[in-house]
Amino acid sequence: MLPLFEALRSELRPRYSEWCKTPGAPKEIIEALDAINRANEPWLDIIAIYLMRRETIYTHSSLSAQIGRINAFRHLWKKLWISQGFPAVSDVVLPKKLPEGIKNLHTTIGLALDNMIYREPKLRDLTPIARTLCPGHYLKSIGWKNLPIPSDMMRLLLRRSGSPSELEVPEEYVELLKCLTSYRAARHFLPLISAAICLLGERVGNSERNTPRSIRSAITKLNCILKQIFDSRDIVSLSEMKPSYITFYINNSQDYEKHHGRASYGSRIDYLTAYLACYDAQQRYKYEYPNDNTLSNYYLPPVPKNLNISQLIQKSISIRRENRRRDVKQLMPHYQRLLQITVMRALVIQSLRKFGKHALEHSKETFDLPLPDLSATIKLRWTTPKEVDAEIRGDRATVGDTTKCLQYLGAYDSEGIMLPNEPFFVKSLIACSLNQHVGPRDLPQDDLMMPGSGLFFPSGKLRTSIRETVNSAKEHGCPLPILFELDSLAGGIAIGVLLLMICSTTGMRMHEVQQIRINDGKTVILKIKPKRQNHQKTKPYRVFRVYYFPKGAKRERKQEKYKDISIAIKPYWNHLVNDLDDARGKFQKVITQGSAEWQLQPGVYLFQWHGKALKHYTLNALLRLTTLGALPEGAPSAHLLRHAMAHSAKSLGATVEQIQRQLGHKQSNMTKYYAGSDNIPLTSATMMTIWEALTYDAAAT
Repeated sequence: MLPLFEALRSELRPRYSEWCKTPGAPKEIIEALDAINRANEPWLDIIAIYLMRRETIYTHSSLSAQIGRINAFRHLWKKLWISQGFPAVSDVVLPKKLPEGIKNLHTTIGLALDNMIYREPKLRDLTPIARTLCPGHYLKSIGWKNLPIPSDMMRLLLRRSGSPSELEVPEEYVELLKCLTSYRAARHFLPLISAAICLLGERVGNSERNTPRSIRSAITKLNCILKQIFDSRDIVSLSEMKPSYITFYINNSQDYEKHHGRASYGSRIDYLTAYLACYDAQQRYKYEYPNDNTLSNYYLPPVPKNLNISQLIQKSISIRRENRRRDVKQLMPHYQRLLQITVMRALVIQSLRKFGKHALEHSKETFDLPLPDLSATIKLRWTTPKEVDAEIRGDRATVGDTTKCLQYLGAYDSEGIMLPNEPFFVKSLIACSLNQHVGPRDLPQDDLMMPGSGLFFPSGKLRTSIRETVNSAKEHGCPLPILFELDSLAGGIAIGVLLLMICSTTGMRMHEVQQIRINDGKTVILKIKPKRQNHQKTKPYRVFRVYYFPKGAKRERKQEKYKDISIAIKPYWNHLVNDLDDARGKFQKVITQGSAEWQLQPGVYLFQWHGKALKHYTLNALLRLTTLGALPEGAPSAHLLRHAMAHSAKSLGATVEQIQRQLGHKQSNMTKYYAGSDNIPLTSATMMTIWEALTYDAAAT
């Protein structure tokens, strides 16, 4: 028996007793382990670690899959081990191209091994194996050693970050380290490390110390400009980089389009500003330590003198403001209809969850869902993708698939006549998840992956089965079935609608929205004192209050502020929160994004999914998916809704001071920019039925 496996037997024995509760499971698992042990194969330790993961659950449905993964892993490693001359496990060279399943299994095992090493420093000798299984991944067990840099640069990095050792990383620097680790294969990796070292631990004038968050942002932008210049010019070091390359990049980026897509003018100026910040930091470091030549080979070349930086920045700002003004003008005529359509979609999903769960509990395969306003009745059924596939192929044999999903069968009016239109919203989401063309409303491909597991789209085997069923319908020339998972769709639209309502009524920034906790939504009774004694007293009124940390404030409890929302949002808040609570099981205590930098404590935050706080780009992706088809062009973001809120408040008669107080601006000039100089009147939307909201396609109308 190998040493690690011997040490872990105490943890494996309880696993054996758990496996014994499932008939047939322990026998096959133990036989697989014993076969590896008898063959004296050195990867027994790795497979044992994989089996001890908490997420590994052995049931009748997953047992054969687990055995298949173990055998596939064993077969591949045995083949590589023999062909490479029986090296140590850490010296095995994996091929660059691996099947997706095997690649994911390697990553899963490597990260499980990394967690075990991080908890038990005695197992640190196994770190090379984790690195072999997860090449390029961030491993928390090896700390700053994730960065393959020279020892003198490592000493500088530790000294300027205040880290005790190479293996101990302060919590606020973990995200920065992950960012730097992701660039380890780039040709300009060491210049990025040099810029990060110079930015660490310094003060610029009277401003505060560079935070890990600001350094990460600067390094990310610096990587964009260096990567595009290095790739397009085919250079390998900074010594080959000429200042004229920067001028050409700023003025004409068509040469870089074939490598990374054409960046907008504003983005290029942002990258140039970050480049200048890193260059200035390197010059200050060079002036402060004139005898230190550690970073001398990785200093950035100067920006050409013929570039007027301030003029470029002003031009970039004017272009961005013009684009933002154009987007607001396009949004405002459809603003009221957008809110109306999305709220009606949420009402349908709430009713569907109630009726669908009731039908499933009472074993009703097919059921009717009357819409809340009785404009139509939708017919649905609980089924599996395999059953639908069998019907398409004409095979009525029973298929052993227990994963249930909902199938849309049609809609009928009050007289029982079938309605010709299909729900555009659900149909388009299914088309998006299958990577099909959905017309001018095409979403960025990243939107289909950002929400993660189980938001809007089903995940795992169910998603694969739905794709196979749709492809089968195409092959047989049948109408494409509309199949969706109820929990995924309900969770996604609940988050999207709640985000839309909060942003459109309060104008909160995205990072402020992320900080809302589930128990912070409280009803508060406000009393307004009369200005004069002879004035009639105003009746108390209720508001809905949420708490957050504003932009620029120190993240301390005494700096926390609150935002009062109209009490009309409370019923929607309660309904959507219940939907989220049902979809994910229960709210969990999580730490939000950037919590170490913001000094936030773990809490039951609202915008989370399965215990993980949703990041800003994920929330924006969910917002775009929720409003799919509601606008003729584009999709709203949280920041665009902030502008729309200012415009709508101005059109309803609010003063600049009131809007400034609501948006949290320090200067009224910024508020005037948000509210706009031109009056864009709000277009009142005619009341739609819920069925019209489900089938509404703004691009077609």
